[in-house]
This record gives sequence, C-alpha cells and structure tokens, in this order.
Amino acid sequence: MAIEKLKPRFVETVKTKGLYGDGGGLYLQVGEGGKSKSWIFRYHVPGKGDRQMGLGSYETVRMSDARERARQCRLQRDAGIDPIEARLKQRLDQKLAAAKEKTFRQVFEEWFEEEAKSWIPGTAAMYRRKVEMHALPQLGKLPIQKFDMRDETSSAAILLADVLKPLVSAGKFVTARDLRWLIEGILSHANASNYIRGDNAANLKGPLGKLVNLKKIAKAYVPDNHPALPYEQIGKFMAALRAYGDPAIAPIADRCSCELCNGPHAQEIAALRFQGASAANLARKFGLPVGTMGRHLQRVGKPFIRPLASYALEFAILTAVRREQATSARWDEIDWANRQWDCSEHKTRNKTRKAYTVLLSEPAMAVLKKMKKWQAASAIDSQFVFDVGVRGRHYGFPLRADAVTHFLDRGINSAGNWKASDGRKISTHGFRTSFSSWGYDTGEEEAAIEIALGHSLGNGVAKIYNRQAEKIQVRKHLMDAWGGYCDRTEPLPSAVIPFRQSKQELAS
Repeated sequence: MAIEKLKPRFVETVKTKGLYGDGGGLYLQVGEGGKSKSWIFRYHVPGKGDRQMGLGSYETVRMSDARERARQCRLQRDAGIDPIEARLKQRLDQKLAAAKEKTFRQVFEEWFEEEAKSWIPGTAAMYRRKVEMHALPQLGKLPIQKFDMRDETSSAAILLADVLKPLVSAGKFVTARDLRWLIEGILSHANASNYIRGDNAANLKGPLGKLVNLKKIAKAYVPDNHPALPYEQIGKFMAALRAYGDPAIAPIADRCSCELCNGPHAQEIAALRFQGASAANLARKFGLPVGTMGRHLQRVGKPFIRPLASYALEFAILTAVRREQATSARWDEIDWANRQWDCSEHKTRNKTRKAYTVLLSEPAMAVLKKMKKWQAASAIDSQFVFDVGVRGRHYGFPLRADAVTHFLDRGINSAGNWKASDGRKISTHGFRTSFSSWGYDTGEEEAAIEIALGHSLGNGVAKIYNRQAEKIQVRKHLMDAWGGYCDRTEPLPSAVIPFRQSKQELAS
C-alpha cells in the first residue's frame, strides 16, 4: 500500500474543495476555496461500516505529525481496536481523573443551578435547605468519586444509608423520600457529566434498598387520600368563601372607640371604603370633617378586602385543577371567546410537552374578570392571573401555591370548621375528589370526568391530549353543570330531574 503520496507544496497551495488521499487511510480535507484544511483518517469497522476520525487542522497539525497519527491508528486497527472508541475512552479517563478533585458539594451546586430554573423559587429554596441540612454535612466534602459504582466494593450505598437512616428512624419519611430523590438527581448529573460511572447509588432498587427500610420510604410516595369536603356541602362552602372579608358582613376591627366606630354608619363606611371611596368623599357623604374621617380610617386600618388566595381557591375548585396549576395561570393562556384555558403548568407537561385545555364555566370566568378588574384598578400589568403585586408595585410574581393551603387552613377553615366525612380537616387537593364524586354520582360521563381532572386514559400519558378534543362539548356541559352546582346553597328538590338524566331518557 503506497503511502505519503501528497507533496508539501501541493498541500500548501491546493484550493479546490475535496478529499486528497495520502495513503494508508490518511486524507487531506479541503473546504471551499481552500479556506479550511484538515486531516482525517478513514477506515472500516465490520458491523459498523466506514468511519472517519479527525486528526486536527492543517494549521495546527503538520504533515509529518498527521502521518504519525495515522500510523498509530493503523496499528490500533491491526490490534482490532477502533481508534475513535479508544480516543473517547482516553478522554473519559482523563475527565474521570480530573473529577477526583470535585466534591459532592461542588457537583450539587452545578446540578442545582440548572435544575432550579424549572422550579418556583419557594420549591427551589425548600429543596436546597433539605440538602444543606441533611446531606452536605456528611457528604459535602467527599470526592464525587466515592459514589462511582463500577467497583463492587464501593461504599457509596453505605454513605447514603447513613444519611437516610436517622430520618427514617425519626419518622421523617417525606424528608427522607425527598432527600433520596434529590441525591439521585445529583448523582445522575455526575454520571451524565462523566465524573462517575456505573449505576446510581441512590436508586432504591440497588444496594441502598437493602440497607434502608424500603417500605417506610416508599410509604411517603403513597400518601393517605386527601380529605375532601362532601360535594353536598360545596354550595355552602362556596358561599362562605365568596363572602369571606365582605365588608357588608364582616365585623369592624375593635381598635378604637371613636364616635364613628360606634356609630350607625360604621358598616356603610367600611363598604364604601372597600369600593375605593376616599376619606374626602366619605366625609362629604356623611357630613363630617375630612380630618375626623381620616383619623377614623387610620384607626380602623385597611378596609375589609377578600384575600387573593380565596379567589385562587375558588378558581381551582371551579376548574377542578391542582393548586399549582391555578396559581400559575397566565393571561395569555386564556381564550375568552371559547372559554378555554390552555394550562401549561400541569402535572405531566414534562412528558407530553403540550398544554392541557381546561374548559371554563361562567363562575370561573367571573373570577378571571374580577382579577382583571382588580389588576387594572391597582395599576398592575402582570402576565399572571393571581399576581401578588400591590397598587402597581412589586408585581410580576404569581401567588404561591402554599398561600392557598394556608388560607384554607387558617382562614376559611378556621372560621367555618369545614370537615371531611371522616372528621379530618379538608385539603385543597380534596376538592378534586369532591368534583369527581359529584360527577360519578350524578351520572356524568366517566371519560369527561377523568379528562377534566387531567388523568391519563388508556396506555400512555399523551393519549389524554389526543382525546381531549373529542370531549370538548361534553366537558363544557360538565364544567357548566359543576359551576352551577357550586352556586347552589341547597340541593335540588327530588322532583327536579338532572339535565343529563333527562337527556339520556329522551335518547332512549
């Protein structure tokens, strides 16, 4: 086989695009107009076909060096070694050797910086706190190579078990569950970055599952069913929710004993103040000095205003979505004409890469209109429906999902003491159960109920998004019926036949 066929002068001056063989698998690759030149080695691997390996640019690698590199590649081929695979292994070994200097803490910071971009700030802060409190004190200074599982004698699982066992023994199963999942993510990042190789040491199906009580940690993945309000009480609950903070029924704060606080017009003043009346306007209306009215308003404090979280809770109940979906709703997702909401923040969005269409009833649309009106009156220009801004300041951030739960527990629930059928305090997620129970008991179509809840139908999560268009009209009726039911404080008389039942009877 002839080799070294190219002449130095030709290599230096050639400008025609193409491949020029030097022999022995070495080629000079010339770009358009001779602007780029590089050396490549071409060879054949049985079962893989023809392959080519870059040896460097002409400006960097001299002809003699390129020929020597090609000779080394031919020696590898004679020994049955794939030069490309050998180079990748060499680079990997170099990266693994360099990773010996990296600690678990450094890898955590790398992973967290990227992962936190997809989490809301509160969730990111909670996860960081769990890792810093329970994992980093023991694992932070260890080299990441300690978690390489290629060696059968690796102590990685023992190290992780020492972190998780105290939490399991103390009954902190949810914390142990979250921490294990976070560590698994950190080690997956380390594996993807070629800092370590082998199985993930935090996987419960591996040695870790034999060292830690698997049943107790797994129990945290299957929480008790969420306590739900019986759907027969949903009308009264919604009435109380909508009236929460209403100045017409809420008592005046007993902060002073001025003549206005104890006067006959206290409730009326509070109601007008709630509607936005100024101290000067109120003073003129009731024939009082502006100073007197102003001092009264200062003593009484802010007017009674329905909390933002109560609107978010009402919207979540009417749409049967999760609290995170409701609080993250954006104006650009709302189709006002068709009464639809293309919800992007749903549970399976990472699997489907699609928005989920939620049908909106008139009561749900009324909540959106109230939020639109409130933001306009407060000079808030936000992309979020439930924005935490105040009077044109500090806006641009959605309401936290936890705020809805706190309002339910410490606000409306503490006042009305609403209970589930088993006596437990109701939860925000439980309203989805209330909706489901109502739907099945009233004979609504099962597929429409499950699609409305965002559940998958059949095999494959994405099927729900392929089938939801088929149920638009049925789901519109379903959500309108649910919205109407939520407006009733008393159940329908037994003589009244539900619309769907009569429709079915007519069909038969």
